[in-house]
Amino acid sequence: PPKQEGQLRDLMAQIDSIEGYNPFVVIFQASWTSEYLKSHFGYERIMGNKDPFYLDTLLDFCKAYEENEGRNKSHAKTASKDVVEKRVYIDKYSPISDVEYAVGINLHSFTESYFKFQCKETLPLWSIYFLDWPLDVCLTVVEELKENEWKLKDHHQYMALIHRIGEKEKAEFRRQINDTIYKAMKAKEEAANKKKS
Repeated sequence: PPKQEGQLRDLMAQIDSIEGYNPFVVIFQASWTSEYLKSHFGYERIMGNKDPFYLDTLLDFCKAYEENEGRNKSHAKTASKDVVEKRVYIDKYSPISDVEYAVGINLHSFTESYFKFQCKETLPLWSIYFLDWPLDVCLTVVEELKENEWKLKDHHQYMALIHRIGEKEKAEFRRQINDTIYKAMKAKEEAANKKKS
């Protein structure tokens, strides 16, 4: 999205700093056209795709590349692939091998074991997400819900199990849950008192 243009600029600067590294960059849910991106960044191998990210779409891009350009470069009959195209492999421990995709959620209810929430994105079952608020934990999506009383238009509802949490963090989480309940009850009580007066 446009608000993430700064992150995209940083990514392109990182790519530019690696000599001999010219990967394809595909921006999903892009509000920019491929032509604009190529012109804006002066980089031929960048594409904008208006659809959400799906692995199948990415695999289709890879297949099209192999069938058109890739076979000529990487499967030459008379030369090794290393002679024809220098390949760059990034170590899995390198900071530039990580990718982060933020998903905004509307929290409906939670316990110390699970979260119920909704979001606009379609989340695959058994996918894992890092939550940074109200606690730093991992969530594994285990069920898609159909609870119409709290469903927003164009949203999907999910239940996710909480993990990567120790006893100390669980105690803090319980405290936050109790605090949230207390604040909600207090607000309800104050609203009832205002009605009386």
